[in-house]
Amino acid sequence: MRFFKCLPIFGAKIRNKGVLDMAINKESYTVEGMSCNHCKMAVEKEVKALPGMVSAIVDLAAKTLTVEYDGEKTNPAAIKIAVEEAGFTVA
Repeated sequence: MRFFKCLPIFGAKIRNKGVLDMAINKESYTVEGMSCNHCKMAVEKEVKALPGMVSAIVDLAAKTLTVEYDGEKTNPAAIKIAVEEAGFTVA
């Protein structure tokens, strides 16, 4: 029974680091030069470090980076620079 007391009430808003308070942008980029899981992790780490970044997920097979971020705190140019700092290029 104790488990059920921890569950949120249906329809309740769950706040996660202010995510509900910001305008979220979602974009995808083609990233060239990635060939292994280490490459994937390097790109994700650099991009996730940007302010306002909610998520950064690399699909290694498709060579894409999908990001969700607060447009008031970061922008596409900063994302591209972060990818380049990881050693890769955005097509």
